[in-house]
Amino acid sequence: MYKAQVNINLIVIILACIDKNMSGTVDWKPLELQFQKVHKLFINLEANEKRLFTEHFIKVYKHVTESMGGIDEFFTKVFKRQQLAGSYADRIKVGQPNEYDSLMILDFPDPIVEKSRPGFVKINVRDGIKLKWSTIEEKNYKTLIDNDGYLLQDKVLGWLRNLIYDVVKNSNSVFRIGKSEYSVKHSSNGPAVTLDLTITKCEHGTTGHFSIDFVGALAFDFQKKWFADFTPPFLTSKNWNAIAKPSKTVKKQNQEWTCSYADIEREYLRDTQTLKQLIRIFKKIRDTHSLTNLKSYYIKVIFLHQRKKQDNDYWKKSLGVLFSEMFDILLKTLEQGKLMSFWHKEYNMFGELEKSQITDMFNKLKKIKDKINKSLVDKQPENILSVILTEKELKKLEVSSNGNTLSAATTSASDVTCKVNEVKSCTVSQHLNKKTMAKLQISS
Repeated sequence: MYKAQVNINLIVIILACIDKNMSGTVDWKPLELQFQKVHKLFINLEANEKRLFTEHFIKVYKHVTESMGGIDEFFTKVFKRQQLAGSYADRIKVGQPNEYDSLMILDFPDPIVEKSRPGFVKINVRDGIKLKWSTIEEKNYKTLIDNDGYLLQDKVLGWLRNLIYDVVKNSNSVFRIGKSEYSVKHSSNGPAVTLDLTITKCEHGTTGHFSIDFVGALAFDFQKKWFADFTPPFLTSKNWNAIAKPSKTVKKQNQEWTCSYADIEREYLRDTQTLKQLIRIFKKIRDTHSLTNLKSYYIKVIFLHQRKKQDNDYWKKSLGVLFSEMFDILLKTLEQGKLMSFWHKEYNMFGELEKSQITDMFNKLKKIKDKINKSLVDKQPENILSVILTEKELKKLEVSSNGNTLSAATTSASDVTCKVNEVKSCTVSQHLNKKTMAKLQISS
């Protein structure tokens, strides 16, 4: 009886060791080649197409803002400039360069910025208006501020939205700009007024669709006004923004503006190609599996936390290994149900989601991770393609493989940017040297 028990215990121990060894021998490096395939055919931007779409964006943006000024002269008074934001500006866009997030920077005289709850500020323009806008009729700005002089983000957003809608209406939903022509549809979601454009005529022969998100914002120099919980150790990008983003709790007369640090965050991503590639991969998985609640900014913030925490050598590891580690961090974040802002340590960004939404994301992503893990245990890293790509993309990949297009794509070092072992592709921006990185880690 004693021997039998010993044997059973021994078997249990052996099986546990086998299981441990099997899980420990999972090699994530073979995913490197698969990521190269995906990047080449479905993620990387074609330089020429990128240039042409950017030209269309610039034309339309200028046309819209000039037309807004033609409708309301006061807009010309406060509109200062446009500022690119979002995935395209960060160079982490997945697919074609056909979505542009652009801030319309508004300039009010001598704004006084006050800290509100974490991640939000209030902006008072009463004194500045009295001193510098004495010649401007009150009717031009009266609806944009409350009785205490606070700039109301919901009123500013509504004002901009109506102007853009009027521009579209006055053109009968067709923009004719030089030798180009665009059919236009408009919509509004969150802080953005969106124009969806179809190129119907173009001297370059370009066809296709693109969209522009117009977002009202103010810009502030962080050396003069700063409300985040830590200060970045570099000075290249000096501005942060206050965004006119609707609140789910305060529907009217909303004084609170959302803090945004897009320009400064871009400095953390600069010259870190491995990190950018990983963000694109996770966004591609998100899109393929319709995980709509997993916002692009959530993914970016998770990586920013890790960027701040780890030194440069961490990002020189194999892309496959980094993918596995970052996947685990993503799952852990969802499991905990908290994603703290990169800038405001008391601001849980998941607070705007229902618990069931977070749980659903975790369960779906856990199944995806388990499937990838099994494919590597089975020595079939190519199975990850069925996780990252849609059925339509898988068919395209099969056609490309049969036509030898794919083999050329995966062997050309100049075309593929996934060579993560190159030191130059993993260095930090020139101003983020060892000294400033040390400051970063101490401040976290």
